[in-house]
Amino acid sequence: MKVPQRLQTKLQELGIEVVIATTDDAVEIFNRRYDTDDQKAAAGFHLTC
Repeated sequence: MKVPQRLQTKLQELGIEVVIATTDDAVEIFNRRYDTDDQKAAAGFHLTC
């Protein structure tokens, strides 16, 4: 899934870190950060293909 640069820029302007990775890597990154960071987290995974 391609994330438009405009969206990435807007999220970063709002102070939201954007991580773009394959689904397997993204899940691993999310789980690792969820377990160790004391920050709120959200994820959007593209799972339809």
